[in-house]
Order: sequence, then C-alpha cells, then structure tokens
Amino acid sequence: MLNTDDGLRAMNADKPIKPESVEKYFENKFGESLEDVTGAMQSLAKSRPPKQMASDAFTMYLQFRPEVAPGKKGWGASGTLSLSLVREMANFPK
Repeated sequence: MLNTDDGLRAMNADKPIKPESVEKYFENKFGESLEDVTGAMQSLAKSRPPKQMASDAFTMYLQFRPEVAPGKKGWGASGTLSLSLVREMANFPK
C-alpha cells in the first residue's frame, strides 16, 4: 500500500495500481452484478470501526471468498460470491 496525493493505493511491484484498471477488472468479473457487489462490500466495510475492520478483514474474506471448482486454483479462478453472506456479516452484532 502507498499513500498518494489521491489517497491510499494498492501496489503492483513498485508502482501504485490505477483505480481505473481495478474498476475495469471488477466490471469484467462481476458484470451486471457489480452495483450489488459494491453495495454489499461497502456495507460490510462500514459495519465496523476502522481498527476492528483492519484486524477482522482477512478472517472475513476467508469466510465469504468464492468457492472455486475442484481442479482450479489461484487468483482469478471463477467462483460464486455469496452476497447474502456478505450482507449477513455486515449486519452481525458488533
């Protein structure tokens, strides 16, 4: 991560990733569901104070990450994301 004049940015090697390339990737992966996915993820992100989210984020990701078909592995493998689970996690009592 790098703090830039435009805000916090993820890095690829030694360069910040352009938000436009991330948006294009998500549009390609989620298609017409992107708005629903974005809303669910934003609700989850806002559901906890920043320090708690920082400590809980990876554990939460392990719970909602898409299941990948047998024989497939690695980032980018197709799977199904359960938005109902993401929304449920956002509404879980803190």
